[in-house]
Amino acid sequence: MKKLILIFALLISATAFSENVKDKNEKESTTQITGKITDRLTGENLAGVKVELPGTNITTYTDFEGVFILKVPSQNLNNEINISYISYESTHMSLKNFSGDFNEIKMLPVSR
Repeated sequence: MKKLILIFALLISATAFSENVKDKNEKESTTQITGKITDRLTGENLAGVKVELPGTNITTYTDFEGVFILKVPSQNLNNEINISYISYESTHMSLKNFSGDFNEIKMLPVSR
């Protein structure tokens, strides 16, 4: 019985260790992209704007202050992000040579 408990404890420890290593590797291989999205005409913050990395399932949305945070894998830093919102023109932002945050991205409402 003691051997079984010891084996079980070692198995749990090994699993926890491998998950910790996986999490550490994921953190090291991503870049956090942040920005604020506003209406170009009024300057109002836009909440619920979709920000995505095309060709992946990496997507986020802006909060009530128009701020987004997107974690992009290092191998995708030569791509662009797509930004879309109902009644606004879609925007594409290049990640090439990206350094720092996107301070403010201004979206233009679709003309009626």
